[in-house]
Amino acid sequence: MNKFSILCICALLFSCSTLREGIKAPVSEVDDYYLCFPEGDPDYNTMNVQDRTYLLKELLLEIETRNLNCEERFKNIKTVQEDFQEINQRDLDTKAGMCRTNSNGPCRYD
Repeated sequence: MNKFSILCICALLFSCSTLREGIKAPVSEVDDYYLCFPEGDPDYNTMNVQDRTYLLKELLLEIETRNLNCEERFKNIKTVQEDFQEINQRDLDTKAGMCRTNSNGPCRYD
């Protein structure tokens, strides 16, 4: 029983140390999306200003090392603000009774 509990503890520690997500991973192992949009990580938003500044410096250096152009690489992805505005516009159109038209069909209310 004692050996089993030691084995479980070792397995738990090993699995936690090999966890690679967000800012817990070395910057060189982080994917391109995280480099360009670190604010999407909840851990990033809870960091103090000094830690966040240090992380941003590391991210910018890694972006430069990879020669990554964030705007070009992710130009087809909508921002949260764009998504939010689109949802609000659809909601406003529905409440106002505006309809969507289709070239083949009649006016449609969502």
